[in-house]
Amino acid sequence: MVQTLYDSHFLSNLSIYSVQAIVISTEVAHNLGLSQLNATLFNAAVRIAECLGVHKIQDHSTKPVQNKDDWEERVEREVGKRVWCQMIIQDHFAIPFTDTYSISPMHFSTGRPMNAEDYDLVDMPISTPTTSTYVRVLVNLAELMPGLVDGLGPMKSRKPHREQYQHILQVDQKMRAVVKNIPPFLLRPDKEKEEQIPWLSIARRSLAITAAEKIIMIHRPFLFRSFHDPTYSYTRRTSVAAAMTILREHETIVREEDISIWTHTAFAITAAVIMCFEVNAIAESAFSASAQSYKEAILSARARLASRDLDVLAQRGVALIDAIFTAGSDLHNGGTSTKMMDFGQILAKFSTFSRLHLGSPSTEASPGTIATVESQDVIGAHFDEMRPTWGTAEDIDFDAWFNETFYSLQEPLQL
Repeated sequence: MVQTLYDSHFLSNLSIYSVQAIVISTEVAHNLGLSQLNATLFNAAVRIAECLGVHKIQDHSTKPVQNKDDWEERVEREVGKRVWCQMIIQDHFAIPFTDTYSISPMHFSTGRPMNAEDYDLVDMPISTPTTSTYVRVLVNLAELMPGLVDGLGPMKSRKPHREQYQHILQVDQKMRAVVKNIPPFLLRPDKEKEEQIPWLSIARRSLAITAAEKIIMIHRPFLFRSFHDPTYSYTRRTSVAAAMTILREHETIVREEDISIWTHTAFAITAAVIMCFEVNAIAESAFSASAQSYKEAILSARARLASRDLDVLAQRGVALIDAIFTAGSDLHNGGTSTKMMDFGQILAKFSTFSRLHLGSPSTEASPGTIATVESQDVIGAHFDEMRPTWGTAEDIDFDAWFNETFYSLQEPLQL
């Protein structure tokens, strides 16, 4: 694709097709280890789209289509809206990782794509599932992210921690309000509808994974503090519960051999890493029922990731999980009394295990460099040697939290 773009001089011969190609490539770029290339191409696509006026598409007329010209105009307008919608999603969902965004909410006027099927482009009520419903829901979640990072204050002079945390709790509640308005068929199993609409089941599970991961991303600024500072215990409970939700849904998708998209792998890694830190935090009670269930969830996730031989992202996830556990083991064996794990050591071990799993020290590996040998079970070898570095966490009813968050959405915290 990249070669085709350059052969067509896409940076000077501007085309909506180039933008579409780049946006679609995100679905595979991360799994191939080409995240940085994808990021630079995406920002080029934003500028191309703006030069083409994709950010200023007016809504179509409500009059029925009368002729071929009317139909082609409606198709062109709707394609532009769908592309821009997907660009907002990709740009804003990356904010927690980059602390910045390329598409300002104040600098575009293009509205939502219609809730319509491709063949007729008739706008349907949100209660009716169409091929556009899923992305319309995702963009509602994505639009929370610019306000999240802006509310923390300028990057060079962040607000005091207390103010930042109050802001995060407010965004948390906004997130729950958005989820509350998601159509029921994307929140709860509906066998009758799923028999009629083949993609509905995987869309529902993918949305559960994405929504849970977004709650984690909202709390990301205080995530690691929450494991050793009880002031942020709500963040810890919420993030651990969301992580378990992700791992359960990911396990079901793999077991049912359903279609896999890159976010399944990426967010399963996020969830597994959070559970690694939770296990480390409650290592004093390593033989409790909750600790054992966490261990099983991590080992299961690691096995699923390790089985994806040609997925660079998955293999890096395995390496990161291994690095966290061996770093925790070294922390105990060294007899240190520090309350924090050595993140420098984790990164060093991650580099080592990445070479083991990928067969290359490169940060942008290609499929041909991935080792095919079965990786060692580093977690199993070191898990029982883990000891506490943070305080003990209370048991959490993950299913109750999931139902509360994604079904009834009772507000858990009053500001």
